[in-house]
Amino acid sequence: MDTKPFLNVVLFLLSIVLVGCDPPGEQICAGRGGDVIVEDLVQLTPFQEIYQQGDTVTIAVSIPSINDFFGATINLNAATNDFSGTMTFGSIQTLLEGNQLTIVKGSQGPTFNNFELPYNLDNGRYELELEIILNRAGDYSFPTANTEVFFVKGSTQCNLYNIGTNFEGRNAENIFSFTVE
Repeated sequence: MDTKPFLNVVLFLLSIVLVGCDPPGEQICAGRGGDVIVEDLVQLTPFQEIYQQGDTVTIAVSIPSINDFFGATINLNAATNDFSGTMTFGSIQTLLEGNQLTIVKGSQGPTFNNFELPYNLDNGRYELELEIILNRAGDYSFPTANTEVFFVKGSTQCNLYNIGTNFEGRNAENIFSFTVE
């Protein structure tokens, strides 16, 4: 009895199975750990309706790693093994143009509106602090409603948590406005 056709079929089926599997040691991330909106996680201080050229404002973000934002208590750092979250400001260009930016806590991401929020082991929070010297005179107005998104990306455990937020102190139309004279 010739086993060659049977062996060819088995090898063919085995190759299909092997091609369809992830390579050993590689993990494919298709889903997210959660998406949520948390109001007012971004603070701009001091908030005034009128500033003078040369005044300094601070943008601060402090996200506790252990929180109940997603409906149950979670430790984002433990769940993701990520020691730096990424924040994307959808509307920060209006605030940065013509002004001087100093990053006090965190670092610049790959684009002008991305910033890295390092995990602070001492207080268990992901933190970003930006100082902006307001050099450009004029009216400033930018939307803030859920346009700033915080990502905790899973570095090795493949979890992704997305927190949409906004600036505290925005008006009823979700616009943040002030004037620099």
